[in-house]
Amino acid sequence: MVLKPTCIQTEPGDTMTFVPTDKSHNAETIAGMLLKGTEPFAGKMSAEISVTFKKEAVHDGKCKPYFAICITAAVQVGEAASRSGAASLQYPFGAASPRRPANLRG
Repeated sequence: MVLKPTCIQTEPGDTMTFVPTDKSHNAETIAGMLLKGTEPFAGKMSAEISVTFKKEAVHDGKCKPYFAICITAAVQVGEAASRSGAASLQYPFGAASPRRPANLRG
């Protein structure tokens, strides 16, 4: 399975649309990895979701099916260099670190 791009950069206030290219995929935030004051989002399976990123940070997200095999997405908003909470995340199957891809349009 391949998702591209692995990381995307945008500016505060920009809106991105996550587009599933196959059925049974979605985009959503990862519990425990949101910055304080950041709104979670969860797209429905097989449906596009548009998200406006307001806070400067590196935001981590996932597609539910891909998260089971440790594939996540990263959206860098502004010049942020720190992750929103990656150090505290427990990945499925005890994986040491995730790959960082996403299907995005923005």
